[in-house]
Amino acid sequence: MARTHARIAAALLAAAAAWLAGGAQAAGAAEPAVLAQAAPAQAGGGTGRLGVAVVAVIDLQQLQQQSTASQSITEQLDAQRARFQQEFAQREEQLRATEDELKRQRPTLAEQEFDKRRRALEQQVAEVQRNAQDRRRALDAAFGDAMGQLRETMLKVVREVAVEKGATLVLPRQVILYQADESLDITDAVLQRMNASLPRVTVKLPK
Repeated sequence: MARTHARIAAALLAAAAAWLAGGAQAAGAAEPAVLAQAAPAQAGGGTGRLGVAVVAVIDLQQLQQQSTASQSITEQLDAQRARFQQEFAQREEQLRATEDELKRQRPTLAEQEFDKRRRALEQQVAEVQRNAQDRRRALDAAFGDAMGQLRETMLKVVREVAVEKGATLVLPRQVILYQADESLDITDAVLQRMNASLPRVTVKLPK
C-alpha cells in the first residue's frame, strides 16, 4: 500500500505541475517554468520597454502532500486498487483450480472433450484479462477527472493569491536554484485557501 501511495503521490505532483501550466500534459512531464503570470506594467510609459516582474514562489510538493483534496484522491484510489486486486486474485485462484482439475481429468477425457474444455478455460482467462484492462482504463479516467478538478482550483487560488500579494510571476520552488528571500513563498497562503475551497474531491470510480 505504501508503494502504491508513493506512485500516486508522484503522479499527483507531476500532473499538478503540468496542469498548473494550463495544459493537459501527461503525468511525468517536466515541470513548467512558470505557474502564473500577470502582464507587468510597462516601464517608461509607452516606450515598449519590459516591466519589472514581481516574483512569487510556490512549493508544489508541499501542496501535494498537505492538500486535503489531493489526499482524498489518493485514499480513494488506494482503496479501489486494493478492491480490484482482491477481486482479480480470487478470480485467478478459481481459474488455476479449474486448470488443475482439467489436468487431472485429462487421462480420462476424450481428445475432443479435452480440447473443448481447454478452449473454454482459455476464453475465461482472456475475459478476465479484458476485464482487468477495462477496469484499469476506467480507473485512469477517474484519476484524470479528479486531477482536473484539483488543477482548476489550484490554478484559480494561485492567481488570486498572486494578485493579492502583488506578484506578476509565480515560479515553482522545484525549479529554483537559489532563493534569498523566503517572504516570496506563497505556498502556505495557497494551501490554506485550497483546503477551504476544495477540501475533498470525490473520485467517480467504476462500479
